[in-house]
Amino acid sequence: MDKIIAFFMSIIYSILSFFGIPFDAPDLATSPLPEVVLTEEEREFLETFVETERAYIAGNQIENGAIPMTYNANAELNVNPYFACYAVLALLDDAETYADEAKAYFEWHFAHLNTEKTDYAGVDGTIYDHLITVENGIVTGEKMHPRKYDSSDSYAAIFLTVLNKYYKETGDAEYIISKRNEISRVVNAMTATMHNGLAFACPDYKIKFLMDNSEVYEGAVNGTELFEKVICPADSSYNKTLDICKDTAEKVSNAIETKMWDYSKGYYQTALNPSGTNAAKVSWTSFYPSATSQLFAISCGVISPETERAKNLYATFCEYHDWEHLNFNSEFCWGSVVIAAAKMNDKDRVITYAESYNEKFGDHAYPLYSGDAGRAAHGVNIILENAK
Repeated sequence: MDKIIAFFMSIIYSILSFFGIPFDAPDLATSPLPEVVLTEEEREFLETFVETERAYIAGNQIENGAIPMTYNANAELNVNPYFACYAVLALLDDAETYADEAKAYFEWHFAHLNTEKTDYAGVDGTIYDHLITVENGIVTGEKMHPRKYDSSDSYAAIFLTVLNKYYKETGDAEYIISKRNEISRVVNAMTATMHNGLAFACPDYKIKFLMDNSEVYEGAVNGTELFEKVICPADSSYNKTLDICKDTAEKVSNAIETKMWDYSKGYYQTALNPSGTNAAKVSWTSFYPSATSQLFAISCGVISPETERAKNLYATFCEYHDWEHLNFNSEFCWGSVVIAAAKMNDKDRVITYAESYNEKFGDHAYPLYSGDAGRAAHGVNIILENAK
C-alpha cells in the first residue's frame, strides 16, 4: 500500500509540474523558525571558532593554490577538489580577509580541469583528485590520484556554488567573466551524467545519490545566477549554458520530489538505480549514508528549512543521532550536519558541536580535514549571520 500511495503521489506531482501548476504538499507548508538570540559570550565563542578554523584552512594552502586534505611541509599531500571547495566556502565567509586565497585555489582548480581527451570517460570539465609532493613547503611534484575522482556531478556542482559565493562576496565580475569558458565546461561536467532528471555520481558509477543531486540542484541554482547576472550580460553566446543551468535546477528539484521522496514513509530514498528502484535501504539508525543524506535536502536548499518536512526530517535525525557531541562512528567530523542545523536555527546544538569539536580537534590533528573544518566553520557562520 505504501508503494501505491507514493506512486500515485509522484504521478500527480509530475502531471501538475508538466502543466506548470504548483503542487503544495501538506508537509511543504511553511512556518517561521525560532529566532536566533546569542548572548555576548556565545557570540564571542562562535566568532573565535570561525576565525580559528579559517586561519587553519588558509594555513593548509600550498604555494600553488591547492588546499590539501591535511598539511605537512614534507609529504605527499592529497588534494580532493570537492573538499577543497568546502574549505574555500568557509574562507569566503570572510572574503575581505581571504578573497586572495580563494582566488588562488580557483586558479589551481581551473588549471586542472580535464578535457574530453584527459578524462577517463571523455567528459570535458571534470577534475581529478591529485597527489602533490612538497619538501620544506615547496611543491616538487604533482600527479593524478589513482582513484581519479569520487564523483563528477558533486565536484562540479560545489565548485559552481563556491564561484558564485566569491562573486556575491567580492563583486569581482571581471574575474568570473574572464573564466566564462572554463565555468561553462564545469556546467558540462555537472550535467554530463543526467538521466531522467537526476545525475549519476560518475559516468561509470550509475547510481543517483540524494546527497549528490541535492548538491547538483544547489550548483545549478548558483550557476544560473552566475550566468544570468554576470556572464551572459557580458557575452550572450553563453545563453545556452544559462538555459542548461535553469533546466537542470528545475528537473533535479522535480525528480527529487517525485522519484526520491517517499510520501508514505516521510523520508527521501538515499540512492536510486538507473531503473528508478531503490539502490540502498533507508534506515534512520544508519548515520551514513541514510540519515545524513536526509539533511542535504535542507542544507542545499532543495526544501526550505521553514517547511514542516524539513523540521520533521531534522527532528528525526536528532532523535537518532547525538551528532552535536560527535558521537558517530566516522573519522570525519561531519561539518555538513552543522550547515543543516544552522539553517534550522538550532543554535544550542551548533554551540555544543563547536565545543565538542574544540575538545577533539582543537589541535587540528588528523583525522581533521580541511573540507570538514570548512563545513563546520561555514555552518557556525550561518548561525552568526542569522542572529544579526
